[in-house]
Amino acid sequence: MSPSPEPSKADSRQRLLDAARELMWLGSYGAVSVDDLCRQAEVNKGSFYHHFASKGALAVAAFEAHWEEMRPTLDAIFSSQVPPLERFDRYAAANGDIQAQKREKHGRVLGCPYTSLGCEAGAQEAGLREVAALKAALACRYFASAIRDAQAEGLIPSGDPERLALECQAFVAGTAAQARIQDSLAPFHRLADGLRRLLGVSTLASP
Repeated sequence: MSPSPEPSKADSRQRLLDAARELMWLGSYGAVSVDDLCRQAEVNKGSFYHHFASKGALAVAAFEAHWEEMRPTLDAIFSSQVPPLERFDRYAAANGDIQAQKREKHGRVLGCPYTSLGCEAGAQEAGLREVAALKAALACRYFASAIRDAQAEGLIPSGDPERLALECQAFVAGTAAQARIQDSLAPFHRLADGLRRLLGVSTLASP
């Protein structure tokens, strides 16, 4: 039986991106080798180095591609046509659904890839630290827009939308980290209520 042909250049690049996202999110950046990535992607090392100068460069590209895949979903969740507080509820629900799907596939909770990757490798790999920080900043933009709209409608107390967005982002990242550590979806089940408390919804409603 003849060996399977090497995939095309475009296909081999995509396979490497998928392999990096899968292996590094499932395990860790440090534990995954170039050989592991090539084996998972079913490409040779020549193909790897044709596309990427290093494992770090592949990781950056993989998680940037992951964000671009997520962007349409986030655009829909945080659409101005959706009531402001409902945007946060939908965001929390989508996070929980994604994590449940990953657990069904892999047998455990994976948490947030940007948080995990940034915490593990950010100190050694500037590119990874930068991509993790950038994606957090982009998430904050969605949060800040919803917060401004909620404040304008009198749904939450007035204040600095950007600062509150940062606090929401930190809470989401902490929730994802806690869920991964505990290997439990329970923290995600509390995400929507936690975000509402952080936004001051209950405070505004108090007598």
